[in-house]
Amino acid sequence: MHRTLEILGSNDLTSTSVDIAEAMNCTEPVKSSLVPLLWMASSGDSLVAYEYGLDGSLGLYKRGIEYISSETWIAFAREFSTQVYAAGIADIISLKDKECINGGEYVVPGMRVLFRVPTGSIDLQPGSGVIESGWGSDATTGPDAGFPECTDGHVTKTKQTAGGIVAISHVTTRGGVDAFNPKEVPLLYTSAMWATAESEEF
Repeated sequence: MHRTLEILGSNDLTSTSVDIAEAMNCTEPVKSSLVPLLWMASSGDSLVAYEYGLDGSLGLYKRGIEYISSETWIAFAREFSTQVYAAGIADIISLKDKECINGGEYVVPGMRVLFRVPTGSIDLQPGSGVIESGWGSDATTGPDAGFPECTDGHVTKTKQTAGGIVAISHVTTRGGVDAFNPKEVPLLYTSAMWATAESEEF
């Protein structure tokens, strides 16, 4: 479930909101208000939602979805799933609501939780890279016109191998080689992440 937590300020922390994604059980009242944000293709020529959102924008997401007729959505889901399975990429290609999830995601050790830092606040340093996970069909005109344009990604430590660049770490610690690089991620987000992990609401 994706949600936003508001972290109150203190002597050493500015008030801010922190976006998180967490694997968790939901009670029935909560389930009725969830909105699907990411879908994967299924073998039955349909789409299966595998990540959901829970925040103050639920009404906006619902209104946007209501403009799509069920016939149009079903036809699209069937065509998308068929093409994805035919190409053998069902395990690496999915769909997402492009308005809902933006930024680099960092994993907290010992927890199955992602903390999201807005893309505009990240300044990638040597030893880090972006693995893109979203594409759009509205690339600007020019030499690459008509090709999908990357719209989202995960920030992670990477390394060069004979087979190409691969991810080597997706976990953040308070100190050591896997700690946030303050040049890459502002202290505001580092502090907010740890404050959230220790909060009662979390």
